[in-house]
Amino acid sequence: MSFIIWLILFVIAVCDAKEHRIPNKLVVLLVLSGALYQWSFSSGWADWGLDLCAGALLFSIGLGFYFLRFMSPGDVKLLAGVGVYLGWGNLLHGVFWIGVSSVLIGLMYLALPPSSVTWHSEQHHHASSVMGDGVFVHRYGLHTHGKSFMPFAPVVVVGLALHHHFYG
Repeated sequence: MSFIIWLILFVIAVCDAKEHRIPNKLVVLLVLSGALYQWSFSSGWADWGLDLCAGALLFSIGLGFYFLRFMSPGDVKLLAGVGVYLGWGNLLHGVFWIGVSSVLIGLMYLALPPSSVTWHSEQHHHASSVMGDGVFVHRYGLHTHGKSFMPFAPVVVVGLALHHHFYG
């Protein structure tokens, strides 16, 4: 089951990096496979329910970031799937490593010369994580004023890989 989840995560990361969108079908597959994965390790309904609550908690945190204009809706849904996959017991460590990868990859992204960074126009319909408030401006078809969009799904996958390397 773990291989299937990592395959889904990889496809989500590639879609987000290439198209700046995360297909809902893949997120649903991630949530369902994460729930089955957690069910295989749970000792009952209560444990499994806590693992599902981990997905709801990450979804809620992501929703807060969405309202603050730091995250797109696809990223919020992705966090729900990641929360279910991590489960309650691994949630804190997983979020820590996702945070570490966000900072490190974000700093590397900002260090790129401006000519190598992709700047998105209002022609794109979906955006991922953003440096600043460009998602809000971008979503409503206004000019982005030079904001750069950083796909968040690859960052999440790197963070999960770090988590599994150190705690797996």
